[in-house]
Amino acid sequence: SVFIMGKYCKYMRGMSQSPWFSDDHRIGSFPLSLQEYIANPILPLLFPFGIPKAVAPSGTPAARATAAAALVQQLEDNAAPSHVATLKAAFNKERSGVAGPVDLSTGAPLPSGDVVKAELCGGVTHKTFLGSPTQSIDPALIAMHHVLGYGHYKFHTAGREDVDVRMLGTGRPFVLEFISPHKEKIDFNAAKEAVGAFYGGADLVTVEDMQYTTPEVTLVMSRHSSEK
Repeated sequence: SVFIMGKYCKYMRGMSQSPWFSDDHRIGSFPLSLQEYIANPILPLLFPFGIPKAVAPSGTPAARATAAAALVQQLEDNAAPSHVATLKAAFNKERSGVAGPVDLSTGAPLPSGDVVKAELCGGVTHKTFLGSPTQSIDPALIAMHHVLGYGHYKFHTAGREDVDVRMLGTGRPFVLEFISPHKEKIDFNAAKEAVGAFYGGADLVTVEDMQYTTPEVTLVMSRHSSEK
């Protein structure tokens, strides 16, 4: 992994710090989270040969659903029909339309009619695993279809601010952890400019003091993750 730290300032309200979904709805009035606003324009610098397809973090319900889907496909190709039928009975696929309001790579708004089809796995839901009466879909399944590079990087911060609060002053420290990137070195000036040009150059978020760091820094940040 490559660890890059810096400080961010957020100049608008209504932007969640990380991707936050309730079923098929994104929380916050802005169509991207702060994490995505910073990471999306930097991802191509670390993955110049193409940003990998989103994957669910290991151990999550979405990861188990993805593994089950791959197993079903493998059995369809190689195994006895009776085994396929048994698995399919326990793995009832559903489809749900989820709006995609922005181009994830540029931040440019998309027409309201554009829809991303998220494949959801019956029985592997947020409600099933967390007992929530209001969530019927594992949020990781939604994030896999709406968060660029999902599963290929992590966003760490020293504390947090609420979705309706700005972050001003000298900025809040953050670390972007890129997992198995194509490149290990980037031009930090280019990264800062990419963030500045994102979302049409609206300057809703700025980053400063970018530099390489070590995994130990994320442990220090985790101690302050619940602070505001």
